[in-house]
Amino acid sequence: MRELTGLDVSSTDGREKLSLGLKAMRVLGIAHRSGPASEPRRPR
Repeated sequence: MRELTGLDVSSTDGREKLSLGLKAMRVLGIAHRSGPASEPRRPR
């Protein structure tokens, strides 16, 4: 995680920043609430 985001998720501050960033992405419509791993893709 640190390589991707620069955040240390073993610290409370790092986890809080990651959580707030993910929530902001949802609010802005950048990420889905359920996430890509929770629903299987349907064949077209």
